[in-house]
Amino acid sequence: MFSGLDEKEKAIVVDAMEEKHALPGEVVIKEGDEGDSLYVVGSGTLSCTKVFKGQNAPTFLKKY
Repeated sequence: MFSGLDEKEKAIVVDAMEEKHALPGEVVIKEGDEGDSLYVVGSGTLSCTKVFKGQNAPTFLKKY
């Protein structure tokens, strides 16, 4: 994703990063939220779920 950037551009991206820790069970991204962040998972796993129309419970889609 960043291979096309030169060293100065990479430094700008790294300087803009901020570390965030999520607690187990915490929602990190919710469908419909404004897409204003890029997340890089350094450790742990994230489960992707979706509540489909006509359902009340989320359906598991994928583990990251």
